[in-house]
Amino acid sequence: MGSSTRAEIDLGAVTLAKLAHAYHVPTVLTTVAVGMGVNKPTVDEIAQGNCPGSPRSTSPA
Repeated sequence: MGSSTRAEIDLGAVTLAKLAHAYHVPTVLTTVAVGMGVNKPTVDEIAQGNCPGSPRSTSPA
């Protein structure tokens, strides 16, 4: 294993999301602690481009 850049990680996540969407695999799109500044929001290409019609919630866990 080696280190990956943010761009490589994003590409892998986007590719996985596209494959899941293409094969109609049920998925849950979630983030943790974004409001507290601990993590970044979901990559826009995944959140808006590959999950059309998905419900969004901002309720705390």
